[in-house]
Formats: sequence, C-alpha cells, structure tokens
Amino acid sequence: MHKLKNCIVIVISMLAYSSCTRYSFMPKSAYLNDNSLYFNDSLKLAIQLPGDFILYSPKNKNGIRLKRLCKEDRNILKVLGLTPNNSTILFAGAPDVPPFYNLICVMHYAGDNSIVQPVSKQKIDGIDIGIGTIRYNGKFIKLIYYNKPDKECPYCDIDSITMTNSKLINTQMIKGCYYNDLGNCGSAGSAKYYSYKVPVTVNWKKNRSILEVYTVDEADSSKKLYSYRLLDKQTDDSVALKLCPGNYLIKVRNLKNKTLFDNRVIIKNN
Repeated sequence: MHKLKNCIVIVISMLAYSSCTRYSFMPKSAYLNDNSLYFNDSLKLAIQLPGDFILYSPKNKNGIRLKRLCKEDRNILKVLGLTPNNSTILFAGAPDVPPFYNLICVMHYAGDNSIVQPVSKQKIDGIDIGIGTIRYNGKFIKLIYYNKPDKECPYCDIDSITMTNSKLINTQMIKGCYYNDLGNCGSAGSAKYYSYKVPVTVNWKKNRSILEVYTVDEADSSKKLYSYRLLDKQTDDSVALKLCPGNYLIKVRNLKNKTLFDNRVIIKNN
C-alpha cells in the first residue's frame, strides 16, 4: 500500500510538472490567408509573412499553427533557452509551397534591454538556425527560422521577414483594436468617421469574426488591406471606421478564413 501511494505521488508530480512546462500560445490570434497576415488582438500586434504561408488545416501538413508545436519546434526552443517560463508562442509552421523551412514566432520576456542584433545565424547539430529579433513594448518578438542546410535557400526569408516586420511594428498605428495603414489622406481630402453596422447574420457575439477594410483601386481592380479588427461579444453593433475619401471593400470572415459578408463603400470628399 505504501509503494502504491508513492507511485501515485510520482505520477501526479510528473503530470503537474508537464503541465507547468507546456508552452502556452497567445490568446486571440488569427491568420488572414488573403493577406498572409498574422495578428493578435490581445497584443494589438500584426506580423506580415510571405505569401507562401497559409493557415494550417488537416488537409495539408504545412501552414501556420496557432495552437500546437511539433516536437522539432520544442527541441529548437529548448536549445535556444526559450522556455515556457520566459516565452509565449504566437505561431509556428512552414510554407505551403517550396522552399520549405520551419518558422516559430515567440514573445520573449527578457530582462536585458541592451541593443540586440536584428538577425543572428548559427548552426547547431547540423541545423541552420536564424533568429530575427524585434523589440516590442519592453519585450522581444523572436522570429526563429530553422532547417537542415539548404544550399539553394540558406536562411530563406528570415532577413526579409525580420526587416519587414521591424518597420511594420514600429510604424503601425493601432487605436481601438484597429491597424490603419494610411498615415494621412494626402491630396484625397480629409479623413471621416464612417459608422459601419455589422450584419446580425454574422453572429459575431457567439463566434468571433474578423472585420477587414480594403482600399480599392478601380483602375486595375486591385485592393490593399487598410484596417482590421476582431469582432467578439464585447464589440458594439456599429463600428466607427476612420476613412479617407475613396472606394473600400468591407469584409467579415470567421477565424477559419470563410467569408461571411462583404460590401462596397464609397467615401466622398465633401
């Protein structure tokens, strides 16, 4: 009986240890396939990825994962000293088309505020590892590339991903859960507030959705992401959008990238 109690204590201790050391993912994350854009509503943070990344699904082995690490991810994080105690995962995954490599994005709660190298590269146990580091609100965002040596594409994309997001994170203006890509309206006129009533059929109060606003160029029918926000039970029925004069496409989709509603809006300069 005494041995049985000891075994039970050991098992409980192991379960408690494993739960305490499990990496946690940042809540309120989403990934927009159309824009190759990860964003997190709790951090008010956006991260732009190359167009060959899509949201993970059971149908494809690759893609952006928002809730799960693979064994290799955990091994790399451990080697780099990024533990569940000092880090939270934003996303992990691989491109859906060649060249294939692995990418992990981590929020690192480091106490050292010294100047860091934007991108560092090293080889550990035959694995190429590139680390892009971006300072954000007293913490560090680490973009971790790893792959077996690839002569055709060594450290593929890690430099461009880091530089693109370093600029994006330092210049983006996020107010009231919005990311606005336009600093001012220029010659188009003055920005105006437009009250957009979210269709009740979307049912965002029960199932979180994403509201996206695109500027539309009528000349070539192209569109560019301008603003977005997460819709949840705390969102009002009407959303105030600050828009410059021009043509816009407003889209609502769920977190599985299915479009639920879209319509066009024209803001006139008068």
